[in-house]
Amino acid sequence: MELLLENLRNAFLKGKHGRVKDITLPDMQFILRVGVTISLSFLIGRAALCYSMEPASIALITVLLMQSKANIYTLPFLSFGMLSAIGTSYDYLGDMAALLLCAILFLLPWVRKFPLNLRTLVAAALMVSVKVLYYLWAGLLFLYDGMAMALDLLMLIALVYVFWLFFRIVERGIDATRNPIETVMVFSVVILLSVGGLGITQEGPVSLLHITSFLLVLAVGYSMGPAEGGLVGILAGFLIMLMTYDTPALAGILGCCGAVAGLFQGRRRLVAGTCFVGLALAFGMLKGFPELYVSVYEPLIAGILFILIPNRAMDQTIRFLSMLRQDDSYYELKTRRRLREQVKDYADLFGKLALCSSSAGAYHPARDIMTQQFKGMSKAMEKMAVELSAEYKPLQAKRRRYDLQTGMSNYAKEGRVSGDSCLCTPIGEGEFLIALSDGMGQGMRAAEESNLTVNTLSQLIKAGFEAELALRMVNSILLLKSDDEIFSTVDMGFINLYTGRARIFKIGAAASFLKRGDGVKAIKMSALPLGIIEKVPVESISLQLRKGDELIIVSDGITEAERGSDGLEWVKNAILEIRSKDPQTMADLIINRAVQKYGLREKDDMTVIVALVK
Repeated sequence: MELLLENLRNAFLKGKHGRVKDITLPDMQFILRVGVTISLSFLIGRAALCYSMEPASIALITVLLMQSKANIYTLPFLSFGMLSAIGTSYDYLGDMAALLLCAILFLLPWVRKFPLNLRTLVAAALMVSVKVLYYLWAGLLFLYDGMAMALDLLMLIALVYVFWLFFRIVERGIDATRNPIETVMVFSVVILLSVGGLGITQEGPVSLLHITSFLLVLAVGYSMGPAEGGLVGILAGFLIMLMTYDTPALAGILGCCGAVAGLFQGRRRLVAGTCFVGLALAFGMLKGFPELYVSVYEPLIAGILFILIPNRAMDQTIRFLSMLRQDDSYYELKTRRRLREQVKDYADLFGKLALCSSSAGAYHPARDIMTQQFKGMSKAMEKMAVELSAEYKPLQAKRRRYDLQTGMSNYAKEGRVSGDSCLCTPIGEGEFLIALSDGMGQGMRAAEESNLTVNTLSQLIKAGFEAELALRMVNSILLLKSDDEIFSTVDMGFINLYTGRARIFKIGAAASFLKRGDGVKAIKMSALPLGIIEKVPVESISLQLRKGDELIIVSDGITEAERGSDGLEWVKNAILEIRSKDPQTMADLIINRAVQKYGLREKDDMTVIVALVK
């Protein structure tokens, strides 16, 4: 507003001295603010309470002139608003005289340092004095008028605080120490007074003020909760009663409907709107037809408008009201949004680095490891960004349909260290990883290779790498590391405990088996072990598991226990003959039967993993 005063002063200097300083052109935000203030002033000037009281205009000019003397430009619009609503107040001359006197007084230099409390008392004293003189002159001073002036005085004091807090929030933003319910109620008062300034008469069977009240109460209750919805409903009903002399029962009806709307917070808007309208109509018909407390059309129109609000607009409203509440959801939303943008930037960066690394020249294992690392980091960051973008709603928690019970058994060749390594571990929410690696070789060296393979795969997958990328990265590591041509096979399975879906990866590994009822099915794929070729092909098999299924993963030491066959038939028969449903018992019995099959021959390292779906 100081910008407006500077422009006016420059114009005055131009007329007086023939020259003018450079005038700063106002920006669009300033023009928009002036336009909103003018519109608000005109509508507030038209708003009459109890048909004969207009304390809102005096309260508004008191607050505006406290902010800046430049706000005097709103006085003509307040006056014009009061003149345009002459029919709603028989003593408008007293209110207009009080408005003009307050504006003149607050422009005086010695009043500039008056605090808000003192300005409120001055405005109240002027309003009461002018009205008393007006009533005496018109011969209208009765006991009822004295009681009306007392009510007028109370409303003036309350509205001064409402407008002061409203402009404070608009200019400075949300104060973390401010009571959220207080803030919502202040905005509700300003909105309803502005709508009341448009007109309080009914157009046919509906009233714009009633429709706005129902829609406001429904939106606040749905967005913030039962307490806020109920309080805003009571406040809206009280204001409607003051502006239209409507039934006091409307405050109770709106309060109950607002509380019910809060009970549906976070659920579908169609359900919330339907229940809100149904309750409003039920309360409205308590009095009986045709004297209804609530028109049939007004809550119905408000409910339809609420349901038809675009999702983006409704999300913005909920975020704004969450910001007013200063609750954790608002700060979580801001943090997630900031993290999402940072994670997207990191994903793009790693993707570009992977592209640069892969096109740097001839193939080399070290360069390929770096490329796969960048690709994996890029994919992991993209998954994190998607998760951060998800809008969480208070839906019913997911329940696992399946559980997994595992058992593992191992046999080391000639009592030495086994070259097989395995693990069974949960990864993420509701997903389970089973991995088995057979190090090609003997003793400690083979154990180190297989252990490196299994642990690296597990860590990469838990870090967010896709299974295909993790396998290719481990392949590059083994190529770089294996000077003595030591390789590793990989059996890896992912089981989703929500859906029962399983993905099986087999890289040079022996066949696995699925026991379902009285049948056993072999699962096998042809592929070279990791660490042999540069571009290892990675394929997977998808299975739908059921309750009672048993997934058996074995190393090649089991399938090679019988001479002269591929080893599948004897393993199938052994699995069928074992009736135990305990995974550990089955794993131990398969190892024992394999040892018996070897007889006196030299035995290979053997490992069995059994997973029972429950």
